Amino acid sequence: MPQIKPSILGVLFFIGTFNLSCQVTFFGDLYVGKNKELHIAFKETYFSGGKIKTHRQDPVGIISFGSESKWTQLYENSYVDGIIRIYHDGVFTFPVGDLNIFSPITFYLIGNENYIQVEYNHTLNRLYFSNSMEIETPQHHFWSWKVQGNPFARIQTFWWPNHKIVSLTKNEVITDILNIGLLLKGKWKKYFSSLTSNPFTPEFPLSAKYGSSIGVEPISLSENSVITYLTNKKDLKIEKLVSQVITPNNDNTNDTWKIQGYQFNLKSEIKVYDLNQKLVFSHLEIYNNDWDGTAVQTGEPLDNGGYFFTLDLDGKKPIEKKGWLYIRRN
Repeated sequence: MPQIKPSILGVLFFIGTFNLSCQVTFFGDLYVGKNKELHIAFKETYFSGGKIKTHRQDPVGIISFGSESKWTQLYENSYVDGIIRIYHDGVFTFPVGDLNIFSPITFYLIGNENYIQVEYNHTLNRLYFSNSMEIETPQHHFWSWKVQGNPFARIQTFWWPNHKIVSLTKNEVITDILNIGLLLKGKWKKYFSSLTSNPFTPEFPLSAKYGSSIGVEPISLSENSVITYLTNKKDLKIEKLVSQVITPNNDNTNDTWKIQGYQFNLKSEIKVYDLNQKLVFSHLEIYNNDWDGTAVQTGEPLDNGGYFFTLDLDGKKPIEKKGWLYIRRN
């Protein structure tokens, strides 16, 4: 049995007796420290509004599941913010997430004789490029794994509105635009997959808000190490436009500030100033068209009136775009 020395950040309630047929329910957060492993052998595990967080830097903390264990997801804000390991074959959905984004991933495993451990990161510490000039360099949503041996698997990913897939494609119709990418020897390559509706939300058809991808053929997990979403450059070339008016009155028209046609990256920075040259809004990295005219310092709604903005795409001079915008609340 692995050594278990987790630190508990919340309150835990155990229901039933300690055997494989009981169930355990957690209320609050649970932290697994470095070089520790918490093994879950219960058949069902429910999380109600909390997370399991593991140490992500070496030596890592690990949550592992038994061969008959099942994670029963109740809320999208309850998942493992860290590393999950399994030791068995078959189908397993890893309930991983990062930065309040629940991003489960399913492996249809073949030949797993030792272990596979999986984690999700919203961003990576470095960028990897593609051999194809037609593929955009991915900057968000990365599932990575480590294995011993050479197991194979088909892989299925899922997305919800908080993944903001529409910001990657700029198009609600994604069937011919969104691709799945695998990291092989430091380069991205396309993984032939089928796009379908999200099985967790069958009431919503496939779109940039709800969807799923599943690999057609098994891949070698020892040769590939990361999976992500890829988009074609030609599909992102749309008219450059910065909206000049924000009317945040909840009428679903101009409620947030919209910018389109500009290619954001990890060095991009947006700044907005009032007429007294006071900074009222700033944003680093990719902008998701979600600023609703609130002050960055206080979170309070800004007054009606004119504001000046700068758009720096690469962190270098000159600044690519300057201009004015107007906030009108009534």
